[in-house]
Amino acid sequence: MSLEIQTFVPSVKDSQIPLWLSRMAELGMLCEIYPAFSFVTHSGFVPFKLQIQDSAHPELNGVGFLTGFEYYISDFSLDAALEAKACKPSLLTGEFEEKSQQGVYASQEIDEQLKPCRKCLHFLWGSADLFELRMATVSAAVLAEITGGISFYPADGIWYERTSAAAKAVSEARDYENLVTSKDIPVHRFERWS
Repeated sequence: MSLEIQTFVPSVKDSQIPLWLSRMAELGMLCEIYPAFSFVTHSGFVPFKLQIQDSAHPELNGVGFLTGFEYYISDFSLDAALEAKACKPSLLTGEFEEKSQQGVYASQEIDEQLKPCRKCLHFLWGSADLFELRMATVSAAVLAEITGGISFYPADGIWYERTSAAAKAVSEARDYENLVTSKDIPVHRFERWS
């Protein structure tokens, strides 16, 4: 089973990769991304070399690990999303949405942030690797921050405040990782890029 977080952005360029990795380092995550990665042409698993210093498991600190997440990019238009939403009948009533919700995708405040967005970045992770959650959620938040976008967790309908999402994602990931017992930690040491 995998989970997904989405980041809606006006645009994203490969020239922003160094800024992304620099911000991750500021958050305590020294990262290298697979050298051939491109936001536009890549689809599927994105490998990273990750080194952290904030684990409650001492054996994880200061070591390079291979981790990552699944990544996809799609086009986005608020107008098209509103049109699709208006055409969907409610699951409970079978009727189309009430007039009070017409013209609103998430909320008026969120919709204002979505208006300039033209792309949706999809980050998927599972439990096969301890650090996938950290990499996906923090990356989604950081990319929202540096592009002027916004992140969304569809499973719970949560929209994240851009200015605080990255630090919160690191804290939540660390809490999750620290709950795992040492003998059950699924990690992969980094060897080299293939």
